[in-house]
Amino acid sequence: MRIAIVFSLLLLACSPYRGLRKQTITYDGGSKTVYVPKKFERRQPVYDSLSKPVSGEVFNYGSGRTLYFVQLPDTASFYQTVDTTKHVAVLHPAGARMYKCIDSAGRYWREVQQGRMRYGYTDISFDDQIKFDTAVNSAITPRRRRGLF
Repeated sequence: MRIAIVFSLLLLACSPYRGLRKQTITYDGGSKTVYVPKKFERRQPVYDSLSKPVSGEVFNYGSGRTLYFVQLPDTASFYQTVDTTKHVAVLHPAGARMYKCIDSAGRYWREVQQGRMRYGYTDISFDDQIKFDTAVNSAITPRRRRGLF
């Protein structure tokens, strides 16, 4: 019995969702449940890097730190400006394209592109990176498997 209690407490302490809050984001044509780090302010309306309005939600964490889940009008555009001559997309297991880098100030940014959806963050410290990666990963829709396996 003691082992079960200790094991349960250990699992709770090591949970990747610790420090995150469940939120529902809405966009044109649907909604999605995601996990976001606590202590945020929502920003509405949402604009892309070309100052065009887009559907979705952006969470502000102060000092320029943002987490976003947005739907863009076409699949070729970015929410944040990504220089594709310097950054190469990595294929995510769910079929999405992922860009991730450290800027000149040593802050992390990431953008995942899945169809017209864009999930990502900007200006995140090394210590907060795991929480924000977990938040972005919670939004990615798994690829449908075909066949028996």
